[in-house]
Amino acid sequence: MKKLFAIIIVVVLICAVVPFTAFAAEEELYYGRSKLFSMANGEKLVAAYDAICRGVAEKESSIDLWKYGISVEELKMVYAIYRNDRPEHYWLPGSYIYSFSGSAVVQIKFSYLTGFDHTLFEAATAELLTAAEGKTTDYDKAIALHDALVKHITYDGSAANAHNAYGAIVGKRAVCEGYAEAYQYLLGLVGVQAYTVTGEGDGVPHEWNLVRLDGKYYYTDLTWDDPIGLDEDTKPIFYAYFNISTAVLQEDHIIDDTYGILPYCENSLFNKDYVALTSYTVDGVAAAFKKVDNLRIARIYYNGSQTDNFNEWLHENYSEVAKKIGVPDDASMLSHGREHYVVITVSSESATLSGSIKSLGKEGEITVLLFKSGENEPKYKTVVNGTTATEYSFSNIACGTYTVRVIKADHILYEGVVTAKNAAVKYNIELKHCGDVTGNGRLDAADLTELTRVLLAQNEMADFDVDGNGVINILDLIRIKRHLAE
Repeated sequence: MKKLFAIIIVVVLICAVVPFTAFAAEEELYYGRSKLFSMANGEKLVAAYDAICRGVAEKESSIDLWKYGISVEELKMVYAIYRNDRPEHYWLPGSYIYSFSGSAVVQIKFSYLTGFDHTLFEAATAELLTAAEGKTTDYDKAIALHDALVKHITYDGSAANAHNAYGAIVGKRAVCEGYAEAYQYLLGLVGVQAYTVTGEGDGVPHEWNLVRLDGKYYYTDLTWDDPIGLDEDTKPIFYAYFNISTAVLQEDHIIDDTYGILPYCENSLFNKDYVALTSYTVDGVAAAFKKVDNLRIARIYYNGSQTDNFNEWLHENYSEVAKKIGVPDDASMLSHGREHYVVITVSSESATLSGSIKSLGKEGEITVLLFKSGENEPKYKTVVNGTTATEYSFSNIACGTYTVRVIKADHILYEGVVTAKNAAVKYNIELKHCGDVTGNGRLDAADLTELTRVLLAQNEMADFDVDGNGVINILDLIRIKRHLAE
């Protein structure tokens, strides 16, 4: 959410303007302050900034600004930049009052927020900072604190102090302002420059951070990297908005750069676990998955313009992806935004089904299909090649009862039922060749005889059984010829 700026009451006073004392810019962590100093009248703007900073730190109800000679519009700019620069001043209210004389601001007044326990704030801050202990690079510090805060904070707009760093750090509940200010504050304590940026995200007021890592600027939206609505103890951490470029940010954010001080961030600095893809293929997506205990985890960042289509694509191709990585295709999965963080949970209730297939004839493809009850499409499928004896197997299939169908050219369709339990199940299959009427596993005269017997029992061809032995064969033909010759 967006802060409330410049709710002002104007009081007109007649006072003399006293000149300020010029000073050199400091090398410091405060991005906004450095930008003020670089402006044409930077010295007086920074002097006013510092005066406000000192006064708020001491909780002074009124702060004199008359000697700096800044205008009302300059005050609005200085205050907005100061507020986005100093998250440690969490007792600041959402409004202020100023007075002016002529064109110069004389004084600014605050009614500070109360009810804070600063000892608790310091203790909670120290605990969070342990995540960055031993980290030597800006990137490692940034990702460590990013992860620590995502685990620490729950998104909650109804919580006390949800809009400042205190609510995020001590109360562990905040909205975007609290997330951004807490992250900025912790980064500053470990020597990483950061700044709070305001604007819109998906059309609503929103805040996030500008972060400098090893001399280059990136945007990080900690709020959008926290998967809202998932179990706080088990929720994954996302990195879709960790150190991204201006172009990527602007796909779903609008930056409010009223004072023209924000840089254009050229590149994105991806998490090292990302797999960047330019197109979706079964092989490419399957290769991104890593095995972690009973999970298969993939962090996929799509470089193309069709990021919204990934979930649809994965849904349509999930069976093939699951087969590639060796998991049941009914395992649960979760994806998030452009990052496509996909977690497949492989249930411990899985089974292996295998066995032999006996068939006749020449070598050919044998298709084995497993159908769940009531379903018309097979849940699992495998194709093997074989002649008289062939092995087949299914691994990591969900436990349950399946209809088994086996297809081979010139063979009768096989159909049976098998129950796959949480173990290795053996299920052997014997196919009958078309014409193997006796079922003795071969095609021979016995099949012809049996077929003839069945035909005799079912139709008028029984008249041709001249010798009455129940079989129409060469003996009947000889008998007929003999009868004709008599």
